[in-house]
Amino acid sequence: MGLFARLFDSWTLRTQQREMQSFVGQLAAMDGCEIGLLLAVATHMRNNLEDEGKMLMDPIVTIPVDPSPILILRGMITEYQKARSMSDAAAAMVWLHTMRVGARHELRGTARAMWRELSRGMPHVSGASVDVYRMTGQFPRIYGHDEYPKGLTPEPA
Repeated sequence: MGLFARLFDSWTLRTQQREMQSFVGQLAAMDGCEIGLLLAVATHMRNNLEDEGKMLMDPIVTIPVDPSPILILRGMITEYQKARSMSDAAAAMVWLHTMRVGARHELRGTARAMWRELSRGMPHVSGASVDVYRMTGQFPRIYGHDEYPKGLTPEPA
């Protein structure tokens, strides 16, 4: 790898680390009910993407074989932000940060911290799904909301 490639790689890693740490900080400022709503939307999104063949629950195995989920999620975030749908953008960010671990193992510790924060919302997801129904007229698909992606449990055993 040449000098320019190493510099670009280092810059990319720092940028991704900074973005993920900022996201974790935002999660830390939220209460469990707020995170429950985010997790309900994120779980619904994951279930839909998995129906389309994009496996998100094992990023360390998935991304080296098929990096397309990262590109898809970045595109989704851009579109949600343009539409000012910040809750959907935040839900997609959960999966973008999760999937980046498959390409950059250095992000794994921060991803574990993210899932530690997200776990505070797990008991509130069922109640939040009712709120989503009130807002959209559809219940989100929350199957598996209490599962962690492989390799990203908050406290490794």
